[in-house]
Amino acid sequence: MKKSKDVDNQEFDATWQEYRLVADFKGPDGNKIERSFEVLEGSQQLRETIHFTMGRNQREVYLRYVYDLKSGGNLASK
Repeated sequence: MKKSKDVDNQEFDATWQEYRLVADFKGPDGNKIERSFEVLEGSQQLRETIHFTMGRNQREVYLRYVYDLKSGGNLASK
């Protein structure tokens, strides 16, 4: 994918790793950032995980967000 010159709109390549969609890219400090998405058991939640290292000691940080399926929402329309 061609790198965008617009800092407000960045696009990244992503690949499937088993059941997770994973995008790897470099942050402004040059450190690797991994962002992944996976549907949780029961297909009612989506988990986003962001993993990166920071600081001189390269401390690992994990940010996890869980999104619930909106109740009463249509899963698919015909």
